[in-house]
Amino acid sequence: MLHISRIVSITFLVLSAGVHCFGQSEKTLPEFAVASIHRVDPKAGFPGIQKGGGPGTRTPTVFRCQFCTISMLVGIAFDLNPYQIVVPAAADDEHYIIEARLPPGSSKQAFQGMVRRVLIERFGLVYRRQQKR
Repeated sequence: MLHISRIVSITFLVLSAGVHCFGQSEKTLPEFAVASIHRVDPKAGFPGIQKGGGPGTRTPTVFRCQFCTISMLVGIAFDLNPYQIVVPAAADDEHYIIEARLPPGSSKQAFQGMVRRVLIERFGLVYRRQQKR
């Protein structure tokens, strides 16, 4: 049984303002060796979301996510399920193609930090955690 008090939501404000990450700046987060992010033209069609790679997969040094939304990236970055994420409705209107190379031997926690760093640096993510009751 799921206890509502255990559900942690992250409320996101996509702003270009400063970063407030519980004292952890984007400078202390691990980073991808290389990351390429492109917004998908909505007129190009939507063949479906595909993501894969990263620690624990057959391609641990390559991460690809096609037609990903901000919510999906947040879920990866914070190890959350979709019902635990609250973002502005407009945040999921756009889709992205992301290809990134990880340093060899990266852990899942380091990978999540890399995704958080991308969200902060490239999307201007500001977040706070709160306990839902």
